[in-house]
Amino acid sequence: MLLRWLLGLLVVAYAAYEGLAALVHALGGSLALRPVFLQLAYALVLLLLAAAVVFLISRRMAGQAAATQFTLFPGPAPRPQRYREDAAIRQLLEHDRPPPMSGAVAPLQIAVFVSGHTHAPAMSKLRRADGRETVIVNTGCWLRQLRPVEARLGTPPVFVPVFVHTHVRIRSGQSGVEVEVWEHPKPAERPLPWIERAAIAGRMPSQPPATAEPRLVARQVSAQGAREPRRMPDG
Repeated sequence: MLLRWLLGLLVVAYAAYEGLAALVHALGGSLALRPVFLQLAYALVLLLLAAAVVFLISRRMAGQAAATQFTLFPGPAPRPQRYREDAAIRQLLEHDRPPPMSGAVAPLQIAVFVSGHTHAPAMSKLRRADGRETVIVNTGCWLRQLRPVEARLGTPPVFVPVFVHTHVRIRSGQSGVEVEVWEHPKPAERPLPWIERAAIAGRMPSQPPATAEPRLVARQVSAQGAREPRRMPDG
């Protein structure tokens, strides 16, 4: 913030000086302040270089110190893998155990299992030895998220806002139950600070237009035969 104010003041002062110098020159005089502005610009460039060197050195030293501490004090065992709803449901179905809130429906009779309340849409298919198939799909959400974008020069990632607007469509087809995940593209109108835009220059993901139409993201077919879908209680 301080650097931005200094640069802004320098640009405004230089513009005022050029205007005043042109006026004085028109009246037959002259101004000799240009060397002063060159010295100020030179000082700001040196300040930027010094800040970059200090950042890189301190980052390297911090990484070495953290690695040394981890070697001396390894700490507790690593945490188990993060819970994933689709993986948990797949494990239940593989062992012929009913998923949550499935009522009296037998796991082998489930052609499609749709779940929600998570931020990332997902779709996978479970194939059993007898040829039966179950599509496991998550509807995703309708929220704005922050996705990390790798920055340049080893600086921390920049989190760019995006909208995740997805839903699931299920219909009976000739080859079985057709399951589709659809996305509604929407631009996330949130400008990033100039320092973050500079850190990911050339890597900024493009935003969809406001008039973008829904598009198909993924599609699976459960070959168990067409049947009427049954809605489970929401929870």
